[in-house]
Amino acid sequence: MIDFATRDIPDTDIRVVTMTGKLDNESSEYFFTFIEEQVAGGHKKLVLDCENLEYISSMGLGSLMRTHSRMKKHMGDVKIAAMQDFVAEAFRIVGFEKILNLHDSVEDAQSAFE
Repeated sequence: MIDFATRDIPDTDIRVVTMTGKLDNESSEYFFTFIEEQVAGGHKKLVLDCENLEYISSMGLGSLMRTHSRMKKHMGDVKIAAMQDFVAEAFRIVGFEKILNLHDSVEDAQSAFE
């Protein structure tokens, strides 16, 4: 199961999505539906805060790529922040760090938008 919390960074148009739990086969579609709601709400700059993400499956990795594609299609962008080492390693193994930049913190990801 995965949970989300959102907050907007003051004086910017950046929305931070804090992810808690597991992004796996069971939660991937729920995650993508949530992202679709963010896009429909006009949010074009998302930071996915993965500090509390405990696990990511191949389906979860695919959901992140779908998110990237969806944001680009709507002239937006997504940044990945604070990924745990073991989750980041899975990300690197499949080569996603070449497409989606990983940032050490939400603040670093925010700076990357500027």
